[in-house]
This record gives sequence, structure tokens and C-alpha cells, in this order.
Amino acid sequence: EVMKESLPYLDSVGKMLTQKNLSDRKLIIEGHADARGGHVYNQGLSELRAQSVKRYLVSVHGVDSSRLH
Repeated sequence: EVMKESLPYLDSVGKMLTQKNLSDRKLIIEGHADARGGHVYNQGLSELRAQSVKRYLVSVHGVDSSRLH
């Protein structure tokens, strides 16, 4: 899930991506984790976090998912 405190930032990104002059731009989303877990666990967690951000931008702001990697 996207953290509540991250929503204002993601909303500004969503608004930016829906501007006409940026409609052809793509965005790379990277998730991060701290060093507490092992590499495999942290990689999976990072990918899940990035997917959550992608789902939010697509569902709330209508960003085409093909623009988000």
C-alpha cells in the first residue's frame, strides 16, 4: 500500500504526468527497502512498492500504465 504521507507527492507526480505537454513522457518508478532484510526479500519488497505506486498513478490519475516502468 502507498503510505498516506506519500499521497501529496504522488498526486503532484500524477498531475504532472497528465499535462498535455508531457503526455509522451515515461517514468521509471523505483522502490526502496532498508538493509534489514536479505537481498532477495528486499528486492521483492522494492518491486512491490514500485507496483503500488504504479497502480495508484494509473487508478487515481489515469496515467497510461505503458508510460510507467
